[in-house]
Amino acid sequence: MKLKQRQLLVGALVGMFLSIGATLGATPKKETRIEEEINTLALVSVLISDKHFDRAVHMLEQIDLKKSGVDKAHYYLLLGLAHLSLSNVEPAYAALKASVKNGQSDPMVYVFLAQAAFKLAKYKETVEFVDASKGAGNAIAATHMLKANACWKLNDYHGAWKALQNGIARFPDNAEMKRSSVLVLVEAGLFRQAIGEGRSFLTAHDVKPEDYTVIAEAFMNGGAPEEAILFLEAARLTFPNAPELTVQLARAYMKAGNELISARLFEHAAMENETFCADAAELYRRNGQHYNALRMNERIVAQQQKIRQRMGILLEMSRFEEAAGLAPRLFRLGLLDEAAVRYGLAYAQFKNGELSEAEQTLSNISDEVYFNKAMELRLAIERCRADGWQCD
Repeated sequence: MKLKQRQLLVGALVGMFLSIGATLGATPKKETRIEEEINTLALVSVLISDKHFDRAVHMLEQIDLKKSGVDKAHYYLLLGLAHLSLSNVEPAYAALKASVKNGQSDPMVYVFLAQAAFKLAKYKETVEFVDASKGAGNAIAATHMLKANACWKLNDYHGAWKALQNGIARFPDNAEMKRSSVLVLVEAGLFRQAIGEGRSFLTAHDVKPEDYTVIAEAFMNGGAPEEAILFLEAARLTFPNAPELTVQLARAYMKAGNELISARLFEHAAMENETFCADAAELYRRNGQHYNALRMNERIVAQQQKIRQRMGILLEMSRFEEAAGLAPRLFRLGLLDEAAVRYGLAYAQFKNGELSEAEQTLSNISDEVYFNKAMELRLAIERCRADGWQCD
């Protein structure tokens, strides 16, 4: 999938806005007894400020809105904030809309609405609400990220880029926005500009190996593995002991069609993490380096994966006696339930002269593709029995 799986990470805006939203129309917190004259909405504001969201919702639900004098605009704002903080997105969205309908004049309500709309996948409304706030949330970096992410979801890369640039102008040290700018350019297919932005980002910030891997993956998903390789080769000079860079570089070379280089890199990565032995072995096998493939296969810990792969390598090497000798292990590991493995074993047994064993192995194949192959192998077995010259 493309980079839409790696969209900008938007933090919970409510947590950042609570100190603002909770004080809209509220009175300062003070020591007091719960008496009838307490301003209920002011008390709810205090509860929200102290993060007692459940209690705030409960208290708001006790208010009779039919009574005159209730500030409905403020009531629904507080209800929306409390619900949004509890991740009750739909009631939060409805309450915030009701706040606007009842005359809410503070533009921050639109920033809260944008957050709720985004969580409901209403991306067009998210952008509209941020714009309707008339810059009320500009002092908060997450607002710019929110709009950029919504534009990105709408495939509006220009809008996402513009939102990020506006954010970067206000928060020039925000590394996340600058990295996201590179990802937007890659998603838009502007690789040359993305390379320039990426290099600028990587040299201007206290970057970590994962910054390189994210940008490199963006290039790979965008169909530009060569650019990913350039980034990752430079990264390995800076972080020679970061295994994630080696693995990502191996994947980049594989996408670029250089599987042998990829195999060697996976082998290097396997020195730190043996799970990559199978990748190295498979790539060596595909490139005819069978002895290297067997060497890496020997190091695989997961037995099913190891023996399944080993069978394939031995068959390609025409080492049929060894392949047929895997029968007990294949049975013990339950791999003979797989039609491809069962057929491979039967073929090895046939080539090894174990005709009866091969017939027995073939008898339980029901998979449509391998059933047809099994029929052909049975005919070969019969020809071999009738005329030894046809056993090859």
